Amino acid sequence: MTCACAVLRDISHCRFPILLPLQEWGCPNEEKYFEYMMSYCPMHNVQEGVKYPAMLLTGGLHDPRVQYWEPAKFAAVLRHNQ
Repeated sequence: MTCACAVLRDISHCRFPILLPLQEWGCPNEEKYFEYMMSYCPMHNVQEGVKYPAMLLTGGLHDPRVQYWEPAKFAAVLRHNQ
């Protein structure tokens, strides 16, 4: 199971055990929870050939929630699949 979504990647490797929202989300190391989480991961739900509307994707150098490369990766996926 590989994932480009930072949240799934982080909690599946248990790098932040205090912050694990396992009761709310489930454990991504279990197949059914992993598939459920991936179903709403925007990076993995971009459809090829679909023309998406203009979007403002933001991130910051010092933002602990959304690092600057995450919007850049999402923009690259959108561009590649259009």
